[in-house]
Amino acid sequence: MQALTINILGPVTLPEFPREFHDTMTKFGVFRAFIAGSWIDFGSYMPVKSPINGEVIAQVNKLGTDHVNSAIERLHYSWPSLKAIPAHKRADMLIKVADFIEEYRQLFRDVLIIEGGKPINEAEGEVESTITRLRMIHQDLGRLLNVGIPGEYGAGTENKYAIVVREPVGVVAAIAPFNYPLFTSMVKIATALLAGNPVIFKPSSYTPITGILIAKAIEYAGLGNYFAMVTGPGATVGDAW
Repeated sequence: MQALTINILGPVTLPEFPREFHDTMTKFGVFRAFIAGSWIDFGSYMPVKSPINGEVIAQVNKLGTDHVNSAIERLHYSWPSLKAIPAHKRADMLIKVADFIEEYRQLFRDVLIIEGGKPINEAEGEVESTITRLRMIHQDLGRLLNVGIPGEYGAGTENKYAIVVREPVGVVAAIAPFNYPLFTSMVKIATALLAGNPVIFKPSSYTPITGILIAKAIEYAGLGNYFAMVTGPGATVGDAW
């Protein structure tokens, strides 16, 4: 992995994004929102500043309540097809998210440093922890799927056995913090998708570009139709939830 050198007295800029990420931006370099498989520019923007020196490093879409409600509706219609995918295959798809982060780990690391202000070792640790957690996703199947309860716990049911069938509840809203924008976000998102729930995800307004990288990883894994990544002020986006 290449070293990252930052001159805090000079301009701070994001790393160059590989060609595979170009659909995340407009021709003017504004980052798009991701709605149920599509990268969309809604025409209203807000700045992203680096905590390193307070400079604007990017522009992201600024969504309103109507945009968020529309995204939720699209995800609701995608829900039946997500439920139809066997849970073990959903887990396999989430492993592909880990593969994507592994392939572009330097980009993920550098964005955590530039937009989140993390020291290099902490950024590298967060990327590695996220990959490791995702690669353990099959272990969650036993906790998420059906549960058996022996009848011997109660009088009169000694010879019976209860089975609890767990069903996905529908579209899940996931809100990310700024301090661990990759790891915490992916734990929330992966668990919900594994259980068969589409996810609408709002990254922190301080670290939205990490959220864009997450959306690209989920798109790569084949789960993009069941996921939305919306950027905008917390109060505005939250009103839709």
